[in-house]
Amino acid sequence: MKLKKVSWLIMVGMLVLFSSECDRQDRIEQALRQYQSRTVVRNSKGKLFRVEDYRLTSSDDGGRTWIGLSTIPSMGCAVWGYSLACGDDDVLHFAQVGVGKGKKAVYVSRSLDGGKTWIGPVVANDEIWAQREDPEIISKGEKVFVVWVERSERGPTGVVRPSGVYFSCSFDGGRSWDEDAWLREGEDPSIVVGEDRTIYLTYVGSKRLNIIYISYSENNGRSWNSETTGERLVIIKEPYVIPVGSTLYLFCQAVVPSFAHITPGARLDYQTYYLTSNDRGKSWSNMIEWKEEGRD
Repeated sequence: MKLKKVSWLIMVGMLVLFSSECDRQDRIEQALRQYQSRTVVRNSKGKLFRVEDYRLTSSDDGGRTWIGLSTIPSMGCAVWGYSLACGDDDVLHFAQVGVGKGKKAVYVSRSLDGGKTWIGPVVANDEIWAQREDPEIISKGEKVFVVWVERSERGPTGVVRPSGVYFSCSFDGGRSWDEDAWLREGEDPSIVVGEDRTIYLTYVGSKRLNIIYISYSENNGRSWNSETTGERLVIIKEPYVIPVGSTLYLFCQAVVPSFAHITPGARLDYQTYYLTSNDRGKSWSNMIEWKEEGRD
């Protein structure tokens, strides 16, 4: 009887471990799908929106078919970057880098009718001459947050400030913007707001492009805490953090450095990797390459 009981307990334990591993894998796969579809935004009714070359389209069938809605007025060039956000059901925000008054700026337009017409745009950054690119925007009700990369440039006023990642916020739906804030040197930023309203900014740092920084704010950007993955033996781009409960899933594109990096015109074979943290970024797992079969 004792042997049967022990065998039963072992079997139960194995089932619990197997179930826990399946749940973990499901969470990773759900986070991966969110990472892969990060340029598509969804409203509370499940309607999808995306922008390609300033053309806004929507889908009511999960992305199988897309319908044209409008062409968003352009302020500059698509290669400087743009980003779309969906707050309430019919409210969209669009951030882009454009040229106005002789200098580059981050412009934010808004639509109150699901993308049919657009209001604005309004400048989100401080009135300081600089090169700007790669804006990313997200909205939660009347709160709108935008992040971008700025490179110092001495303009007619002579005012110069540090290059790096900048953040700005609006509390009236994008009509006006607070003074922007410098976080640190970095590039390729992304922005996410968790279920607990914590703002997460993720970006690549160091000249070798081998460190991911995660900055988070619990007070709408008034103050920030920053953590890092530490140096990794890869070149990184497109980092994106996804909070799920107490776990942070950090996805990115990465490639192992080789002689190809010094070959002009060479195409680098970036692959999807992920890391996890259970202490809000203070420590991280090893980088794991995502396999199509979903098993590592």
